[in-house]
This record gives sequence, C-alpha cells and structure tokens, in this order.
Amino acid sequence: LNPELDLGQLEGAFVMGLGLFLLESMTLDTRSGQVLTDGSNTYKPPMTKDIPIKFNVKFLRNAPNPIGVLGSKAVGETPVAVGACPMLALKRAIEAARADAGIGGWFPFHAPATVERIQQACVTDITHYTLGK
Repeated sequence: LNPELDLGQLEGAFVMGLGLFLLESMTLDTRSGQVLTDGSNTYKPPMTKDIPIKFNVKFLRNAPNPIGVLGSKAVGETPVAVGACPMLALKRAIEAARADAGIGGWFPFHAPATVERIQQACVTDITHYTLGK
C-alpha cells in the first residue's frame, strides 16, 4: 500500500534475520539450566552498526496481487529469511579458509554463526600464527 512502509518492513526484517542467523545465541549452564547470556554484555542483538550501509532493494512496479488485501504483497516478517544470506556467505568464506589449510569436504555450520562457531569451523591452529616472527 505504501512503498516506504514496505521498505521499512523489509529492512527491519532483514536486521532481525541478521540477529537470528549471526548474532543472537542463548547459552545455558548444562547442569543448572541457568541462562548464561542474560545481559547486554553476553547476549548480542543487532545494533545500529550491524545494519548494512548500502542496502539495495527494488520492488516490482505494476505487479498487482488480486488476492492480497487491497492488492498488497506480504512484506511482514517473511524477509527475515533473507538474513540467512550473510551466514551462507560466511560459510563460503570458511570453506575457502579450510581449503587453504588443506581441509576439504562437508562440515556442519549451524545458526547463529557466532565468532566462536566461525573459528571452530575454520579449524584454526595456534601454531599457524607467527605473532611477531
């Protein structure tokens, strides 16, 4: 009904997807079940610096939807799935890092793609770092 509202919905849902697929990870104590990531210093929702600077979006013009309410399209929370794209790009980067290390083949990579999971998936070895040498 209003392209500006649709754009806002799309951008907001994308950022929600970024949080879902890249940042937000709840960690529980395995013995007590207590939530360990219950504060802003341990639980990382998307912030203003996580929003892409360049965000290219185009809507189809003159594409009526005869079964939509007043001809509108669905732009609510469905674009959240688009937030998986950065995670899939990270998986490709990890595949390249693993190939550089001589490691091939399939590997599991689950959301959210936290820094710890990325490092584990890259199979980093501290002996490969040269730290001042």
